[in-house]
Amino acid sequence: MTEGLARWAMQQLLQQIKGQIGLTSFIEQHGVNGKWLKTEEPYDIAVSKFFRIMEHKAHFQTDEEFLSGWDDLGRRMLRLVRRIHSNENGR
Repeated sequence: MTEGLARWAMQQLLQQIKGQIGLTSFIEQHGVNGKWLKTEEPYDIAVSKFFRIMEHKAHFQTDEEFLSGWDDLGRRMLRLVRRIHSNENGR
């Protein structure tokens, strides 16, 4: 995956997965190859695989943990996008 917003977002999501003890193993036990879950070399994966990973993440975590992760990712992405847009417009 090349540098850019997509790579950054995938790394952030994978760090959330790696940050919860047992979640990576749980996802792997449900048929997702661990190579897709490496933060140091994120893949540009198909949406179907992405949602399979999210499905298992949602099953493993509490509602609060899952939604908190999405909220955190969304806030950080919003800051980054605004900063990029601001730099592109010379602000």
